[in-house]
Amino acid sequence: MNDIDNERIKRKFRKRQNMRFISTAVAAITAPFVYITRSRYIPEGSSGPLIELPAYISVTVAVIAALMLTISLITWRCPVCNKFLGRSTIVTKCNKCGTKFI
Repeated sequence: MNDIDNERIKRKFRKRQNMRFISTAVAAITAPFVYITRSRYIPEGSSGPLIELPAYISVTVAVIAALMLTISLITWRCPVCNKFLGRSTIVTKCNKCGTKFI
């Protein structure tokens, strides 16, 4: 591979890495919001947070979770062989084809 191909691969990998970072950040921001919203709906005298959430909160959480999973599965792949890069967010090379990203 020449230098132009290597730069293209690195650029493509950085875009995918950024998408994974963004999806993780959205999930991290959403989790406290869901907790705070959920705690407001605990009825007085209830023994704990195990209550039925309003439908729009449940649907919103399910959609966000599905979106984060989908983004991760689609984007976190090697730009050369298109194999899944695993659960780690710090990846320097593809374990399948050996392409170096950094």
